[in-house]
Amino acid sequence: MDNFSRYISQIKFFGFEKNKRIQETSVGIIGLGGLGSWLSEFLVRIGVKNLAIVDFDIVEEKNLNRQNFTISDIGKLKIDSIEKRLKEIDNNVNIEKYKEINNKIFNRDIIFDCTDNIKSKYLINELSVYYNKPYVFASVVMAQGFVGLINPKQFCLYDIYKGKEDVLTCDITGVDFSSIIFAVSLMLKLFINYVFGNIDGILYHFNIRDKFYLEEIKVKSDNCKICKRKEFELIWNYLK
Repeated sequence: MDNFSRYISQIKFFGFEKNKRIQETSVGIIGLGGLGSWLSEFLVRIGVKNLAIVDFDIVEEKNLNRQNFTISDIGKLKIDSIEKRLKEIDNNVNIEKYKEINNKIFNRDIIFDCTDNIKSKYLINELSVYYNKPYVFASVVMAQGFVGLINPKQFCLYDIYKGKEDVLTCDITGVDFSSIIFAVSLMLKLFINYVFGNIDGILYHFNIRDKFYLEEIKVKSDNCKICKRKEFELIWNYLK
């Protein structure tokens, strides 16, 4: 394992073998906005060496207050700016860049859904079920949100949202930056738990606007049309 001294504090806490598992886990991150831009950095800092990142967008000035970009990134593709940032942190990290979701992403050990719209989330969910690939997702508006680990053998995102469309979005309501970082921290913790063998699906809801509030929600999957009946609607153009 390279750069032993870099991870010495982490090794003291997790142990050598668990730290090695983190480094050997391949990751796909879909969406490099408020969630994905920070999450990608945190993953590299704890030792992830193999990432695929997906985003079609360019950096705008309005992104700078809550996303992991700087003034010099404005006008550049987010995937290019994040690649540069991650290479500055660890020049041994292997990064594949894509402007759109494709089936290559699902060759990774685990996926992160950091998208900001429900249609993309339904697509990722269907692909996760099709490939039987676990993923961690988050959705944040204002100062509240949901974070979960989806194990498609147990339940999927459709069991949570039931086909609902976006009602509240950050573009309409705004978002508290601290809630984004809190959600990213939860995503990171679910990733670590998964790598260490805790693969059961789990869903959290939080609200940190006034008083801190965090609850675990029990999700029941009763003949779900996606993860049980496999009645896919969105994925067929993505399987070529």
